[in-house]
Amino acid sequence: MPDDGTEAVAAAFADSAETAARALVVSDLFLSGAAPHAAREAMTATRNPRIITSMRRESPDVRREGAVQRTVRLDKWLWAARFFKSRALAVEAITGGKVAVNAERVKPSREVRAGDQIRLRLGPYEHVLTVTDVSERRGPASQAVLLYSETTESRAAREKLHWQLKHASPVIERGDARPNKKDRRDLRRLKGS
Repeated sequence: MPDDGTEAVAAAFADSAETAARALVVSDLFLSGAAPHAAREAMTATRNPRIITSMRRESPDVRREGAVQRTVRLDKWLWAARFFKSRALAVEAITGGKVAVNAERVKPSREVRAGDQIRLRLGPYEHVLTVTDVSERRGPASQAVLLYSETTESRAAREKLHWQLKHASPVIERGDARPNKKDRRDLRRLKGS
């Protein structure tokens, strides 16, 4: 780490000069009629990727046993994995105790990393998920499914509960008087006859 920052300024100046030189080469390649991919490779090739990597919008890194693991806030991950339509709804579920990470009740700011187990209750259903990847950005559902894997026991329990709820007999409360015409219509519609 530089003490006064002059080394950082010099490195940034050298990097910008290098980028300008590459841009000049790229413009010459385009004017000479070279293949488009050659120009692209000339511009993106860099000997010092420090600035390019610092510009990427990635989650913070955590070192664990020599390996670098990306982490992201729990509320952002639940939103990116498409379990909630907004981060505010995710925060509400987390603070309401409907989400647990590694069998612990957590706060929305809890950092999640690959390998964590999340227990999530949505309505009557409970999901037990293992985080396979982290993302701060919400993408299409086909990409969101790649962020987690659900245990087979959890999936089987959800399907069983869904079947039970679907085939459960309707609850009919006895009133004080006989059913009127509207009640009889409702009963017939409910029974399917």
